[in-house]
Amino acid sequence: TNEDSNIEFKEFTGWDFGFDFIAEDAGQKAAYATAQRIIFAYWDNDRDGTISRKEFHKSLAADYRRADIDNDAFLTRQEFLDGYIVIDTYRAAIVGN
Repeated sequence: TNEDSNIEFKEFTGWDFGFDFIAEDAGQKAAYATAQRIIFAYWDNDRDGTISRKEFHKSLAADYRRADIDNDAFLTRQEFLDGYIVIDTYRAAIVGN
């Protein structure tokens, strides 16, 4: 949000996919906050406390490749829901699976 080309943890947690409300309704706010820290740490490759543009793109590409189970360069809805690390991590935090 400060346009410095780096994402700090506060910026990262301010950018929500709507899971925050779901976690709150499910009584899993603390687990969701932990999941956010895990994703941030996973994407912060150099562990400097920020996610650079390069780290962000590298992480998204790696997440995409991991989710593309059949290696056809397309994500089906099921591949996205089952294999995309952000969705998978947040779902595990919220529903406990």
